[in-house]
Amino acid sequence: LDAAPDSAISWLEKAAEQGFSPALVELGNCYMKGEVITADTLLAADYYRQAALGNSGEALYKYALYMKQTGIERDTLLGSIHDCMSWAAEKGYGDALYFMVMHYDANGNYKAAYENAFALHLQGDTRGTCYVADCYYNGRGVKRDKSLAKDLYREAAAAGNEDAVRILQGW
Repeated sequence: LDAAPDSAISWLEKAAEQGFSPALVELGNCYMKGEVITADTLLAADYYRQAALGNSGEALYKYALYMKQTGIERDTLLGSIHDCMSWAAEKGYGDALYFMVMHYDANGNYKAAYENAFALHLQGDTRGTCYVADCYYNGRGVKRDKSLAKDLYREAAAAGNEDAVRILQGW
């Protein structure tokens, strides 16, 4: 978008008119951030919603955030914020997986938190790796295994996760 912003927006709009989800999401991002084009959160949300209806995990996540920020409890087609986040997580969208990890953790459902964190870990996301390590260290959702926890913290630390570095320094 940096090279020729007007042309890029024009091409994104053409692709979006065809229902191409990545273009819908990118237009939503442009309107949400006000980059390259004047900010318009309602239009951004509409683009995210269209892409979400096309099963885009990123769009489901971003539309759920919009719903949360604006107080929309339920969308007639997509359901609740939780529904959107769950579907985005099921599609493997990393930020949605992490949201679900934190949601399940806060509600004491450590098995579900672990499962989402493990999916995130498999994607190479150190937030998931560190949470899985926490689960093994504390025996939450899985059998306690401090040796495996330490290995996972090392893996996360080697990939640059600062929380894991701090934990290992205190080990």
